[in-house]
Amino acid sequence: MAVQVSVCGGEKIEGTETRRKAVEFGKLIGEKGFILICGGKGGVMEAVSMGVKSKGGVTVGI
Repeated sequence: MAVQVSVCGGEKIEGTETRRKAVEFGKLIGEKGFILICGGKGGVMEAVSMGVKSKGGVTVGI
């Protein structure tokens, strides 16, 4: 069974350290082969999704 990780977060993070950390967190999720479950909005959820996808990972947007 695959590990599923859910992420929720704010939208106003452009150009911030929070955005950089969210992308890096997403990369870790993707590297581990975990499945990301998150909303379809921007901000933290978008940044984490981008990190996961950059590592060939799977994302599920709700």
